[in-house]
Amino acid sequence: MSVVAEVIVPTFRHSELLPFCIESIQRQTITNIGIHIVGDGTDDATRDIVRRLQKSDQRIIFYDHPKSERTGEQYRHPIVMQSQATFVTYLGDDDLMSPDHIELMTKEMLTSDISFPPQTFVQVDGTIDLRTYSFEDPHWREIAIDGTPLFSLSGFTHTTAAYRSLAEGWTTTPLEYFTDQYMILKFLDRPEFRFSLAPLPTVLHFPSTQRNEFSALDRVAELDKYSLQFASLEQWNQFRLSLFDNLRRRENDAQVSLTQLRDDFEQTNQLLFNQRREIERLQQSLNDIELARIIRLRNFLLRSRLVKAALKSKT
Repeated sequence: MSVVAEVIVPTFRHSELLPFCIESIQRQTITNIGIHIVGDGTDDATRDIVRRLQKSDQRIIFYDHPKSERTGEQYRHPIVMQSQATFVTYLGDDDLMSPDHIELMTKEMLTSDISFPPQTFVQVDGTIDLRTYSFEDPHWREIAIDGTPLFSLSGFTHTTAAYRSLAEGWTTTPLEYFTDQYMILKFLDRPEFRFSLAPLPTVLHFPSTQRNEFSALDRVAELDKYSLQFASLEQWNQFRLSLFDNLRRRENDAQVSLTQLRDDFEQTNQLLFNQRREIERLQQSLNDIELARIIRLRNFLLRSRLVKAALKSKT
């Protein structure tokens, strides 16, 4: 049976976290998929974990490569080139995927060449940030092209046809770029490609750079917790509803703030207008006072001259 999609999971040495990642892929509502674990200088512990996973799931293929200069980007290229699937999607070995990720991306790929789910970053304090920028908007395309990385690898999805039309696919990334950023820029360089943002978040991303102080046990405990909380599609949908409720509340708060700012702006303008009128009135009063002073001074000088003239005539 041909597969609908390939899921590529690059891994280095996350043997204790990889099972949570793979389990989230195995929960997909669409099951005819390929699961490709791409080793980049991995260790024996990871190999043992992968062998155990393969025994229970024949869809898993493991590629045991030596350590590359970066993250083994070039090892992904032949997988995409040889794939018979309609599209390819990616997941970090320490991230989680929703059960309907493939299902939603299948719909996106009907009208798009490249798609991303809304980005959901799990912070170390447990808060989850949702970011909904999209390359459908020229504003965000320009920001990305100017060098700002906007998306992580997890959830990144593209058709195999679009990838094969590129002059260059996955290759070793220059040091000044993130590896996923560099690949995405190759797609952005083609204005004819159609980008989309999926309607729902479908991955949980746990940035490793924020977890440098975590022990291996800390990371396992964290992923175990979220893996249980996000095991079913029902749990994911409840999470999405709470995210959108928070977004609506934030939007309402923003509207209230904007209304208050508008009112404050109008009041400030009225205050400035009144102050300007008062300044004009005071200025007019000063002008009147100065004019009266000049007139008095002129009259005084005039009288002085008359008095001097009179005195002089008497003498």
